[in-house]
Amino acid sequence: MKKVIRLVALLLLFKCAATGKTHLPAINPGRADSVVFPSGGRVLNYRIAGFTFPPVEHVKKYTIKIAEGICHSDTEFEQHLILSLTSRTNKVVAEMPFWGRDYTWRVESTDKKKKITQSPFYHFATLLNSALDTNYSRLSVRKKADEYKDAFVFLDTSRILYDMSGNAVWYLPDIDRMHIENSRVRDLKMTQQGTITFIIAHEEHGAAYEVDYDGNILWKSSGFYDHELTKLKNGHYMVSGCSTEQLEWRYFSPADSGLYIASSDGDTTLKYTTEKHSKGSFGKLLELDSRGVVVWSWNEADYYKGKDVRNHVESDEISGKDTIEEHQNSFCFDEKNNFLYVSYRNTNSILKVKYPSGEVVAVYDGNLGQGSKSEQEIPTFCWQHSCRLTDDGHICLFNNNRCNKDSLPQILVLDDTVYPDGSFNILWKYDCPMKKKKGDHPNGGNVMQLPDHAFFVSMCAPYSRLFILSEDDKQELWEAHYQKYNKTKGIFEPSAVYYRASIIGNRDELEKLIWNSSPYPHAIMGQPLYSKKTDRLKPPTSLFRRRR
Repeated sequence: MKKVIRLVALLLLFKCAATGKTHLPAINPGRADSVVFPSGGRVLNYRIAGFTFPPVEHVKKYTIKIAEGICHSDTEFEQHLILSLTSRTNKVVAEMPFWGRDYTWRVESTDKKKKITQSPFYHFATLLNSALDTNYSRLSVRKKADEYKDAFVFLDTSRILYDMSGNAVWYLPDIDRMHIENSRVRDLKMTQQGTITFIIAHEEHGAAYEVDYDGNILWKSSGFYDHELTKLKNGHYMVSGCSTEQLEWRYFSPADSGLYIASSDGDTTLKYTTEKHSKGSFGKLLELDSRGVVVWSWNEADYYKGKDVRNHVESDEISGKDTIEEHQNSFCFDEKNNFLYVSYRNTNSILKVKYPSGEVVAVYDGNLGQGSKSEQEIPTFCWQHSCRLTDDGHICLFNNNRCNKDSLPQILVLDDTVYPDGSFNILWKYDCPMKKKKGDHPNGGNVMQLPDHAFFVSMCAPYSRLFILSEDDKQELWEAHYQKYNKTKGIFEPSAVYYRASIIGNRDELEKLIWNSSPYPHAIMGQPLYSKKTDRLKPPTSLFRRRR
């Protein structure tokens, strides 16, 4: 059968040889080394796409031509041509100018004798979705990037990846047979393995996901997860969850009472009552393997067993009842030294946990004042979100500073050492400028250090402000605001539609993500690409048009 196919192909080549241009037959999609993508009317959830086609022997260069619209003739194709790129390999990355449009492309192979062979026309389209319409929502860039102009930014709940000019280049499509438009997408980011992970935080339909660039599900674990999901170097997944524990008042006498996590220790010398409290919420970390099986876990409640937890009680604004909720909102894993750093918003603390024993080896208590022990006026940090480690092994966090009415949100870098009196050193800090009155602090937000030691910062609600900050002189290198259009006022306003942001550092990292997607089974990870734009487009004022 293979011999017959080859003979037919050779006959077609000889038949068209006299014209100098040869039209090849469609490629068998069953062969991994002959995948043509994008084709078959495929609708892409991105504008930056990887184009692949079968290699041709003795070819000096390939020319990939892309036209707007659905074209079926050479004349029509040339009239609507918008991009022409050259490559020495049979794969190239190209950026389509608009969302919601049809496109036609073909490849021309030129050999050493300058003979040109043309492929058939292939058709595809880019996604049409209101979330991508810049008439209603946008990432408004206030300070243009110079050093980071080739980076990309994920905004999680908006489900969009933006370039540094504020153009949407990728969108998380509806997956798993469900519409996730109104669900809580959290912690959308690229993994070190060249995939994408995120959480859908929902009590009934919650799950943790790993997907590829095309939105194909690579891994899933159902459950109520929140805040953070990280894929580890060993291929496992660590995710943040919570546990509900029974609480009891224990006392020998009314003057000597305390609130403890309920236990089955059988100690009959203590008297118990559930006079005020019955349940408390504590943080939990789960390590899952590729099958979704829990292979390790750590429950914060175990650390507090046997300790009086009265100081953790707060009033629930909705129910009016006292409650305990530690609110574990971030963690980072030092896989080299086997330590976990876990952040708790409501107690203004970070626990350092030894892995895999689960032993708490240090506590960074933000309630300790920045002055002397006697002053204790201004906590070191409070209501913090996002703890990370720097390359130097220090703790970096976004300090919402919500308990300090006259202070600004901060980026803090803490020394890893905790002294016997519980104190620790602040090595570096930056007060985040805010146009609104002091005390109106962001809810959420995160920070991460980049390879050159600059900081990528997201301030989240109510400002929806993102920026990159240099470490040495504390200068902002890039700034943007996520906004939505207010029909009543007729203006764009900051929107808190996203909870956390993440960054892809450069174009090479994005191409790693592209070529690691399932449409490219023959692509070689890390293979250098050569491409040259011969027809450059001016940036459009809007990337969203209705399909003709």
